[in-house]
Amino acid sequence: MVFDIESLEVLEKVKRGTPARFVLLTKGAKVVNLVAYRKGNVEAATRRAKTAGSGDISVGVIEGRGAILIFKLAKSDGYEAPPVRDAVLKEALGESEFNCRPTIQIVEVLPEVAMDDDVSPQPPTRPLPPVPQSGPPRFAFRTREDWETALTEIGAATDAETKTEQLTRAVNLLKAERTQVQSDAILLGDPNALREQNSLHMDVAEELKALHSRPLPRRPQPEPQPQVRGGGYRAQTEWDELLQAIGAAQDEQTKGRLLQQAAGELRAERERMQTDKLLAGDPNALREQNGIHVQVAQELKSLRERPLPQQPTRRQLPPQPIPRRLDPRGNVVFPPQQSQEDRDRQTLIADAKRRCQGMTGVEFPYNRTGVRKLLGECETDSQSDFGKVAAGMIIYNTDSYEIALARLQEAQAGATKYIKDHPDPKIGKLPSRVVLRRQNCKIFLQQIGPMLDQLRAEEEAGAAMAKTYQALLDRNQPIPYGVVDEIQDLLERVKLSAETTAQLRQIVTTIRDRDQPRGYDKIAQRQNLSNVEKAEIMLQHGCFTGTGGGTSDVRLLRNPDRSVLFAFKGAKGEAQGALDMLQLPPGASATREDLCSTLSQSILSQTGIDFGFPKAQAISLSGTTGALIEGIRGITVDPEEMVRLNGEQNPDPEQLNEVQRRLLEVPEKLTPQSLQKVLLFSTLSCQWDCKWGNMMVEGETSARPIDGGGSFPTQECIDDFGRDEKVKPLAILAFTEYPRHLSLGKKMGQTLPNAQVPMDPEVVRAVLAIDTNALANTLKTRRDQIARDIPELAPPPHEGGLVDDASIERVVTSIQKSQEILRANPQQTLVEFATAYQDWWLEYITANRRRNQ
Repeated sequence: MVFDIESLEVLEKVKRGTPARFVLLTKGAKVVNLVAYRKGNVEAATRRAKTAGSGDISVGVIEGRGAILIFKLAKSDGYEAPPVRDAVLKEALGESEFNCRPTIQIVEVLPEVAMDDDVSPQPPTRPLPPVPQSGPPRFAFRTREDWETALTEIGAATDAETKTEQLTRAVNLLKAERTQVQSDAILLGDPNALREQNSLHMDVAEELKALHSRPLPRRPQPEPQPQVRGGGYRAQTEWDELLQAIGAAQDEQTKGRLLQQAAGELRAERERMQTDKLLAGDPNALREQNGIHVQVAQELKSLRERPLPQQPTRRQLPPQPIPRRLDPRGNVVFPPQQSQEDRDRQTLIADAKRRCQGMTGVEFPYNRTGVRKLLGECETDSQSDFGKVAAGMIIYNTDSYEIALARLQEAQAGATKYIKDHPDPKIGKLPSRVVLRRQNCKIFLQQIGPMLDQLRAEEEAGAAMAKTYQALLDRNQPIPYGVVDEIQDLLERVKLSAETTAQLRQIVTTIRDRDQPRGYDKIAQRQNLSNVEKAEIMLQHGCFTGTGGGTSDVRLLRNPDRSVLFAFKGAKGEAQGALDMLQLPPGASATREDLCSTLSQSILSQTGIDFGFPKAQAISLSGTTGALIEGIRGITVDPEEMVRLNGEQNPDPEQLNEVQRRLLEVPEKLTPQSLQKVLLFSTLSCQWDCKWGNMMVEGETSARPIDGGGSFPTQECIDDFGRDEKVKPLAILAFTEYPRHLSLGKKMGQTLPNAQVPMDPEVVRAVLAIDTNALANTLKTRRDQIARDIPELAPPPHEGGLVDDASIERVVTSIQKSQEILRANPQQTLVEFATAYQDWWLEYITANRRRNQ
């Protein structure tokens, strides 16, 4: 049984000494559900518990310290024996990855518990029985929620004085807690709680460091108000909008229709409240919602009796305009309500994120260079006893969990033995080099213990996670694809055993196979969906595949027939090579994909010729910012794909033969015009990362340019190409030659026949007709719109966007030079054009680079 997140959070508070109440639902000797709560009443908690099924209800109080939790049931309430054994309860909690040692006790009378939502004065009650503890009173550590609140306040500070004051207070509080951890007997006796507390302190320290250097907000940003409440209830602002429309109605028919709509909406919400389990379990939210409904009902009654407003006279102000959010019939349109299915999916994704973020991966402090330096300081080598111990501290990213565990255990045993074998002599003293080796062995032991503990703890957490999701799949519970994203990220970051890794990979496959049909069904059931809406659903339900090549994270959104509808390039997975070249943060390539599409469409509008770059849009889908690119049919002719396949342990022979066939046959089949368009678009967009992988081929004859992530070069890009020691070559001639791969034999790098024919007159005419001034204005306007609409693509210090004016001007200069070369000789071949452009490019880079960069 996987318990809800709210109950697990309450149990975490109980670990820290805050008692709570609980409702336990059992059936026979099994636990069906457990609800721990500090808000609401027992009736609401009971309803929450029964959502998991039927059974016997037990109601009591939880107290505890650290890993020990005591679930108390009172004899005065009729309980004579525990409903289940302690081990059964522990196993049920373990399925939710909540580690503790629970005990169910039968007591005479339950202790009193002060609930979080107790707002009225309470009659005097007898004090809670003290929890036995040794030493001074327990220090009250702040919870993660407390720290997040404080960090949010610091980030929202709009003046330097307030921010400095809040930062100083937070730093002092963090120092006090870290000092207290060293002497907290209860924490020191509970390794899991100690590790959790230390992890929280590290997270807070990192966030405080980031906040210290983060600039103040440009303007105070009010906290956004939700348009639709969690349970599908209208916010006060929405009701005000509808009431305003009623009050502004100029005729009885309009007023009556709006009154009827409002009354129906209010009645529907009141009925929904009667069965809303979440709202019933949150007295504060329930009280707030009731208050809104009472106020709206009174206002509707008043509006019904109020006469229509008089027509405005010269001295009267005109009535307030009716809000614009009206449908063709005059009804107020509310935002779409979130379905229960969507809420369930979000809850599961949030739970997966919580589990995975709790596993950070072990940081291994030594690499080969560091150990070699250490051995030099200790005047020894890798073959000595100490050298073998030190070598065991080297753990590579590619090492498996089993290898890392074995090496650390061997290093631990070796360090212990070295210290034992080299005690201080009774007469004289050890050589200084031996003393240094022994000291380093002690340091190794201090490091190895926590690393082993974290390795094992994360393996246990990973295994528990696999068990949890396998149980959900066995019960045919829908699991959203977002859980897959979290698991895959976890497998890349954290070392887990081969068994656990295999289980999680199988779970990933099963979730994907089951969630994809749900996505396609959702699309089929909805009419008139836009392509963006389809893409959103396909991303949410995993209706895509990876590209199987390249360096960026590209998801191919596929229709049920496996044809590609779109490609989505997430900003966080952009190719690091392009970002390094541009010296810009993630999102720079997404912006450039959009601007390359704008460039291609603008040239089509101006000249009537399509250079074939796919339509692309910078966008945020399913909480992920990136570029949505139209699906392109065809194949790739990419020598890097052959390299990738040969690097696999067991490459598919048929796939290898097919890729080799393409490299040999397809380049010379391409029409001269399509080949010219691919090369020319590289010069028009300054996409200087020229390679065969940056094109797609349809019907093995028609090539189209793709991948604009490295276009619109920055000054840093110019500096990189024009390094002082040697100018980096431009590979634009690669599009006029057979791909460079040994499998092509003598053809490799030879000039293509179709690159030696005169330039197509229609292509030349189009390039010469480009209005570069109008084009520059269009690109800047689109760049500004992206920066306004998607804040992630305009991060400080790039508030104007991730493509500056200078980068756009470089593109304009390159277009003008391409026009000049073509104007000088319209009949030249593609090889001649590429050679002339390459010569100009070398002069341009040399003249515009910054020295000593």
